[in-house]
Amino acid sequence: MNYLADFGLLSIVKIFLWTLLLMFIIFSLVVVRQVQLMSQVLTVPISGGLKLVALGLLVFAVGIFIISVVVL
Repeated sequence: MNYLADFGLLSIVKIFLWTLLLMFIIFSLVVVRQVQLMSQVLTVPISGGLKLVALGLLVFAVGIFIISVVVL
């Protein structure tokens, strides 16, 4: 079988989309780390909520990646 002949535009779009989603996961990890560092430096009452939002962003990013792998 010639896999290179079957490698079409849809495959290129899938790889591009998965690459973007992986970059979004890396971005989410950076946001979580930055919020942790900010919470250590600044003690504000909203830091717990910010940590929750940052973790929610990370869970959302990983979830979207998993859904895209299953669907595409």
